[in-house]
Amino acid sequence: MVPRRIHERKESMKLRFASINLFNQIASDQFEKKRSGKSYIIKTKKRRLRSV
Repeated sequence: MVPRRIHERKESMKLRFASINLFNQIASDQFEKKRSGKSYIIKTKKRRLRSV
């Protein structure tokens, strides 16, 4: 039972990472399209929070 559960977890992690990579790709594409948009403002806000 345990090895199977671990295997299932690994598979779900793979799927999750794949979806995250896809989402990041889409987000970066949109970011490139509109740098003066909301995504840019959010990124600068995060950067400002980190620097403080």
